[in-house]
Amino acid sequence: MILTLGILVISIVFFSLLIVSSVLIYRRRTQVTYSLKNMFPFEFVYKSDFKTSFYTYMFLLLFVFASIGFFVTFDMTYKNGYHIFILISGIACSLLIVAIFMVPLTRLRLHTILAILFFTLNFACAASLFIAIYKSNQEYFTPVKIVCLVLGGAIILTQFGAILNPRMTLNFKAEEKINENGEKVMVRPKWVVFAFTEWLNIILFIINMINITIYTYTF
Repeated sequence: MILTLGILVISIVFFSLLIVSSVLIYRRRTQVTYSLKNMFPFEFVYKSDFKTSFYTYMFLLLFVFASIGFFVTFDMTYKNGYHIFILISGIACSLLIVAIFMVPLTRLRLHTILAILFFTLNFACAASLFIAIYKSNQEYFTPVKIVCLVLGGAIILTQFGAILNPRMTLNFKAEEKINENGEKVMVRPKWVVFAFTEWLNIILFIINMINITIYTYTF
């Protein structure tokens, strides 16, 4: 149990370092401020050599390895069918995060397939956890169990809403605008729902890991 909590903390630390270092490197490399609202994860390393994006690659791999370790250790008995599905889907999601970071939109079909797989498995993982929490000690609905159910339900509803968002589209071309000097410039839309949804699902993936930890310690 303590091992699982420790790996969770390490995963969150690596993810935080991944975001901070990548945003700083992207700013230095492009002189543009990175935004989760309209930029994709793959843009951290797109058209960049390995040396320049070394810290992005390093923290990404460390985060993914830690995440895989988390799902392997949260239940070592493998007697619960829901736990086994959480294990499989969690590891698959961890690997898909790497793919989402590595595959650019120049390979649009592949990137879209990988993103849909990640959304689907992430949703299934959260749903399996919700069912496992609900079925555990059904005669006792403690405050902690209620919190876990509410958190799990919120994750599921957010993922479901994100996937079915009518604004989810591949039509996110830059818009032509006039700058202060009267010149025409191409400006990216303020919101690119597809890009934001990828980031949202990665964050929900981490929140689900936190809920798994609470569930593991409580039930």
